Amino acid sequence: MKIAANSRTTIVGTSGSGKSYFVKKNIIKKLLIAGNRLVIWDLKFEYAGKTAVDANYGPNYKIYIAHDAKTLEEAFDGRDAQLTVVQPNMTAGSANVNFAKVCEFVYRQHNMVFIVDELQHMQSKQQIHPALKAIVTQKRAHGVGFVGISQRFSHIHNDILSQSSNLISFAQHNPSDIKQLQDYMGGIKVPCYECGGKGCDKCNNGVMESEKYAYLAREPWFKMERCFLLYTDSGEVKVLRSQR
Repeated sequence: MKIAANSRTTIVGTSGSGKSYFVKKNIIKKLLIAGNRLVIWDLKFEYAGKTAVDANYGPNYKIYIAHDAKTLEEAFDGRDAQLTVVQPNMTAGSANVNFAKVCEFVYRQHNMVFIVDELQHMQSKQQIHPALKAIVTQKRAHGVGFVGISQRFSHIHNDILSQSSNLISFAQHNPSDIKQLQDYMGGIKVPCYECGGKGCDKCNNGVMESEKYAYLAREPWFKMERCFLLYTDSGEVKVLRSQR
């Protein structure tokens, strides 16, 4: 699976459905191989250190663990780490403060990928930090990519969803998440796969309503373990099984 370094990708699925495994083995590893700098917001301490399988990324990459925006800046300024994992201090209220400062730091950067795990804790359907919103909506032209990983589709802010060129859904069990994912997939307009967006007798000026995608979303795949539905801005939909 190929994801452009400056694209926006949203990954959702219940706990244990394979999201983190997929991100480590597919997205992170391929971005590192391509020579990209990565910053990962790691709220659950599973992307580096004793509780993580660092071998997921291979032995040839510099991995630095930061705990706040200050140590993140040090990693970029002096240590030249290709992969910086921010595992925030968990004292009362500090995680949200650190996240805001980390977002402000990332916003000032060029040519890197910002990966936010446990996205549902760092924003909501109604609220998003201004710096995170600015990263998602403004920084594509500066080569800054974004990957958001969340257990809850229904909690993702609309600015993130509207900017996402890739939507990956692993197993979904919560009725609210399933319904909102169905509604979202049913409302997407995609380039006609028959004419490539040029216009033909099967579409409306090159655009098709996503009946095909809505149909997929109504199928019971959301109750299956290790499966995900992928929508991309090229108009493809694939239902695949995780390698796990």
